[in-house]
Amino acid sequence: MLGLIFKDVLVNRKYLRNLLLLVVFYFIFGLFTNNIMFASYMIIFLGTFIVFATFSYDDLAKWDSYALSLPITRSEIVLSKYILAIGCSAIGSVFSLITSALYKVSKHQAFVFEDYLSIGVSFEVCIVILSLMTPIILKVGMEKARLALFVIFGIPAILVVLLVNNLHMQIPSEATIRFYISLTPIATILIFIASIALSIFIYNRKEI
Repeated sequence: MLGLIFKDVLVNRKYLRNLLLLVVFYFIFGLFTNNIMFASYMIIFLGTFIVFATFSYDDLAKWDSYALSLPITRSEIVLSKYILAIGCSAIGSVFSLITSALYKVSKHQAFVFEDYLSIGVSFEVCIVILSLMTPIILKVGMEKARLALFVIFGIPAILVVLLVNNLHMQIPSEATIRFYISLTPIATILIFIASIALSIFIYNRKEI
């Protein structure tokens, strides 16, 4: 299992260097715009691209055929992707938390609860994105799954904006929003577990 994760990290080492440059860019952008929290969110989301990149590299290298000749199970191959996803998102979240806190201290600003909450929700969103996309990627491949990424997240986001603007829908109260946010950790965990089960089911029946 650790060997599979280490393989993905090594394969992505060039990509990781480019990602580090993007992290520096967003951090500098946040400093100049006095909006370090935006930079923090972007840093967290960059972690998801690492996992997506591993699928692309695996497809190009025909990795699945080789991996299944090794003494590892299909379930271990799937689980390694999810562990990598959790690790990348967690590292991005911790880095964002530290950099945001240091920035606030340097500006003599308080790091309020909403800041912690925003980073936590960003982490959950990353996990949900990866949870929804991984079974699709395993089923149809990374290239075809790119369209699914837009369909799953782009179209609903556009519809919500249109509904709010055109139908003059009332924005929920702060108490209501806080209540729903308090439920997100449970929902995220359930989605993550269901995604693992579905991905293993799909991959076990996939012809390599």
